[in-house]
Amino acid sequence: TSEFIEKKWEYTLAGISGSYHHSFRSKLDPYINLILAAKFLRYSYIDNMANYYSFRKIGFMPAVAIGGRYFFANNISLFAEGGYGIAYYTLGLTLKVY
Repeated sequence: TSEFIEKKWEYTLAGISGSYHHSFRSKLDPYINLILAAKFLRYSYIDNMANYYSFRKIGFMPAVAIGGRYFFANNISLFAEGGYGIAYYTLGLTLKVY
């Protein structure tokens, strides 16, 4: 029987994103984000019998996220968003450059 010596997954995303922001308060910035990404997948393995296998696939993936930013300074905010496609949720810090 053959056993895997080395397995390798490579997964790359590249895409474009568009956001609509609705600022109805000075510190709160809710938004919706639409994304269209190209996904590049590559899987390969080598087994102990020196067999090599490689698989590549390219596809497109739409995604959507709804979130908001809370500015606790003029140019610094915390953000949270939830969505479908790339990530179910994201939390982070935003620095707004003028």
